[in-house]
Amino acid sequence: MLKVKLLCRDLWEKMVVINNMTDTKDLVIYGAGGLGREILSLIRRDYADEWQVVGFIVDCSDRPDMVEGVPVFSPEYLKTAGLAVVFGFADTHQKNKRLTQLECCNNLSFPNILSRQAIVSPDAKLGKGVVVTDFCNISTKATIGDAVFINMGTLIGHDVVIERACSIMPQCAVSGFVKVGQETFIGAHSFIMQGKNIGKDVTIAAGSVVCRDVDDGGIAMGNPAKVLKRK
Repeated sequence: MLKVKLLCRDLWEKMVVINNMTDTKDLVIYGAGGLGREILSLIRRDYADEWQVVGFIVDCSDRPDMVEGVPVFSPEYLKTAGLAVVFGFADTHQKNKRLTQLECCNNLSFPNILSRQAIVSPDAKLGKGVVVTDFCNISTKATIGDAVFINMGTLIGHDVVIERACSIMPQCAVSGFVKVGQETFIGAHSFIMQGKNIGKDVTIAAGSVVCRDVDDGGIAMGNPAKVLKRK
């Protein structure tokens, strides 16, 4: 009788493992550089029971066969049915371009990947394809647009609006009521003062302290930041 019970328990445990494996959904990371590998590590740690990373997508023809034990495919692989896509590169223009091309494909979805070690207010609004990594804090009433990447230790204040396809590097602070336009890049250790309006396609250099509004296409750098026009 004991042997029968042990056999039944063993079979049940194997069935649980099989069921857990089949419950995961296939996901690809677009981009196999540093940010892509960071997202892979985050998913393996926090979402192993939900997402199975089946590949990286790389545009260039001289792509490697494998990265971090994961196969690398051309964009043709995105025709696969039932596939989820996360963007793993910081170039805001290319990210917006790729998202625009892909979001009309009925076979693709764009899940949010939020670190279990991040704090996201319950009343924050997130679009699709948002990535928030470790130790970030997104405060009350913040609005985060599609395909925004927020890297480690960044603080997003109350009532902030960050529009589509922005990339925010580690340990930035965006104060309350700030608005950031689409395709804007914010370099590491930058600070944006409360209530400022940052236009679209803006670049904020690493370590900058932004004390005034920045028009579309501007480049802000320094402490306090000087605003230059893009040539």
